[in-house]
Amino acid sequence: MPANRIAETLSADWMRSAAIRWRVAAPQGEVARWMKTSAGFMVFTLDTAALAALALGLWRLGADLAWTDSFFIGQGLFSHWQVWLALATALKIAHISLGRTMERAAVEEKQSRR
Repeated sequence: MPANRIAETLSADWMRSAAIRWRVAAPQGEVARWMKTSAGFMVFTLDTAALAALALGLWRLGADLAWTDSFFIGQGLFSHWQVWLALATALKIAHISLGRTMERAAVEEKQSRR
């Protein structure tokens, strides 16, 4: 048997066993409700944190251009506007990703109930 056929066979078996494990390990009842609630709170928190980081990044940029008063962090990593804007971008990407994952899970749950 060629090596690529062996790899295809092993890969298919591994994927099948992984899918069975995930189905068995899916949370039920109270744990599932708690996870949905906490994930919804995380989506809200990530969006709010991204907005705050964006505001701080713009404030620091304005301070560098002498449009605003001095920034409250004078030294260190967080004294640069690039860091704040990168953090805001990362938080927004995490917000979008978690939101889409929650929507997909809700659609799959509705389809499984039918």
